[in-house]
Amino acid sequence: GNENKVINNLIYKLNSGTGTIYGLYNSSSNGVFYYHNTVALQNTASTAGITRGFYQITLASNIEVKNNIIYITRGGTDAKNCLYFGTTTSSIISNNNLLFINSAAGTNGIGFYSTNQVSLANWQAVNGAIYDQQSISVDPLFIDPNAGDFTPDNFLSDNKGVPVGVTYDLLNVSRSLSTPDVGCYEFSIPLGDDISTFALVSPVANQCFSNAETVTVRIKNVGTNVLNFGTTPVAVSCQITGPINTTLTGSASGTLGINGV
Repeated sequence: GNENKVINNLIYKLNSGTGTIYGLYNSSSNGVFYYHNTVALQNTASTAGITRGFYQITLASNIEVKNNIIYITRGGTDAKNCLYFGTTTSSIISNNNLLFINSAAGTNGIGFYSTNQVSLANWQAVNGAIYDQQSISVDPLFIDPNAGDFTPDNFLSDNKGVPVGVTYDLLNVSRSLSTPDVGCYEFSIPLGDDISTFALVSPVANQCFSNAETVTVRIKNVGTNVLNFGTTPVAVSCQITGPINTTLTGSASGTLGINGV
């Protein structure tokens, strides 16, 4: 009952070009709970520098890492991890976090435990599969990070936390008592229709084409509603460039479930 709690912090604008960056740092500190923090390490202009969203080193016990957003897009050639557990004997509970890394260079991974764990699935399998089984790895699509607004706008990140006794957010907005949001802000994303191009199915690249090819485009429902194309028509356009320049337009039929393709 005497734990230290690190809650509702927004950590960003750590713009070192080459230095080591730790968003949250624990060295042998027992009884520390890290709840509802947003760590955004996003200086794509960096050329080097180790980067760790949450870093724990030296034996410690009773550490919890829950309901956080750890987002890394920092540039540079050095290693980067959302979670770095440098001591395999520390007692850490980590779950219900949003862990996203998309850096162009370096040795990168969601987590580090003995070795680098590239994907969330890799990370979830280490140490007897005790870490982040209910965590997610999606781009939160922050509303306006250049202006300091790190509110997520991706519905896949909504209501992904677990109650930990934190009843308000960074702006003193009341949190949901049953499905709080990850990160320092409590937010809601309106339901809506949204669709994106998923893949060009045919014609297949790197082959000879005739003057009468069927063009097939696969689309994905990235919105929050099941789409019925009978009542919500969708037109798909494809621009052809080369010896002949033209635009083809087609339509979808049937229904498409949430996240369906």
